[in-house]
Amino acid sequence: MQTKAFLSYSHEDKGFAHPLYEELIRLGVDVWIDEVELLVGDSMIAKISESIADNDFVIAIVSPASLAAPWCQKELAIATTLGINEKRVKVLPVRLDSAQMPPSIIGSKYVDADRSAPEEAAEELAVAINRHLELMSTDVQRLIASTGTPPPEASTSGAWSGLPWTIERGPLAVAPTGRDAEGYGWEIQRQGEGRRVIVWISGSAMASTTGLPDEVIQAKATRGRSVVERLVMTDDPPTEVLAATYGIRLGVTS
Repeated sequence: MQTKAFLSYSHEDKGFAHPLYEELIRLGVDVWIDEVELLVGDSMIAKISESIADNDFVIAIVSPASLAAPWCQKELAIATTLGINEKRVKVLPVRLDSAQMPPSIIGSKYVDADRSAPEEAAEELAVAINRHLELMSTDVQRLIASTGTPPPEASTSGAWSGLPWTIERGPLAVAPTGRDAEGYGWEIQRQGEGRRVIVWISGSAMASTTGLPDEVIQAKATRGRSVVERLVMTDDPPTEVLAATYGIRLGVTS
């Protein structure tokens, strides 16, 4: 599975950004870059916002030029909002020319890059991305283990044997039922096969402000997306999931 990343940069820095992009592609990172992906007639802010939300990582090149560019600051604001509020993307800063880091990411670890060595920066980013993916994979296995549902068989490389799903739409309205829970629908897809996953959050979990498991707190904050992001890495995600005061339960039928 290729890792997806959005590359945010000022066009004044394209002499560094483009070689970095090419090196990341070589290392197996699927990178979105505006000059390659934007088509005539696209709404820039809509397309960029959509792309940031659809990617796993945002690689933000921070330089004096990007700090002065409104578009770069907009991209960074979108990414950090999604990362903090919805746990959807991870921002990976790359500093050029000893630029002062923006307040939104001032506490984040960053790659201190040399304009003449984009290959070295790409290597550091690839290592960081792989580490984050390892942590995410561990989180997925812990979630599945806690619910009693066995994970799919692993390949010899350690990756899931089934192809990964992707989140296409959500949250979608769910018709009221007799269940004391709020429901959020998410559409996922894999090679033309579609499925709808409903994340139910129990009434007691919705009303609780303390003492909830971390995964339930995240499910509440993201309207179920944090749960679905883990499930799409499994081969056969359930169509219903319940987040309750005790944790997450898969395959809910009543």
